[in-house]
Amino acid sequence: DVAGTATEPTASDLDSVEVVIWFTGDARSASTGPSAASETALASWLDQGGCLLVASQDYLFARGVTSFMTSRLGVGSASEGLQQFSVTGQNVFAGLGSYSLGGLPYTNRTDVVTPNATALQAFTGPSTNAGVSKDTQVYRATYWGFGLEGIGPAASRQAVLVRFLSWCAPLAALDPDADGVPNADDCAPANGGAWALPSPA
Repeated sequence: DVAGTATEPTASDLDSVEVVIWFTGDARSASTGPSAASETALASWLDQGGCLLVASQDYLFARGVTSFMTSRLGVGSASEGLQQFSVTGQNVFAGLGSYSLGGLPYTNRTDVVTPNATALQAFTGPSTNAGVSKDTQVYRATYWGFGLEGIGPAASRQAVLVRFLSWCAPLAALDPDADGVPNADDCAPANGGAWALPSPA
């Protein structure tokens, strides 16, 4: 909990985790993250095999479309504040929903988030895109232009999180650089010439 400030997890904080769920709730200010520094930290962490969920209706409001959104999250285009009132899972999240966003405990300013050629739809609203997902086999990431907390009831939120975590789980066993070392044990999962951390002296 960064308490509405720009003091967010650092690269060293992220090193010890495999999955990050980043949500911003009702924050609507210039510090609604991830910040530029956090995007850099997240990019480095993703390259080590991370799995990321960003759920925020005001990340776009605070940052605009950033290079992290386009290159790492797979955003092709985005529009702020459309006010989507329901979402339905697609692709990775197929079969989930339609879920009402009527449970949002703050003003609905949900966004349109459309994938680029490197990503897929994750959720759609009644007439447009509401989220994207990207799978590089090194990392997996999904970005939703709505708050997870708006999905109700609790069992529906749980179903969405279970699907996300199930999508993340196989990532550690993949070997996209074909060096014989799975992501979980590979210090550079995208580099076939590097796989082990230095041995102790």
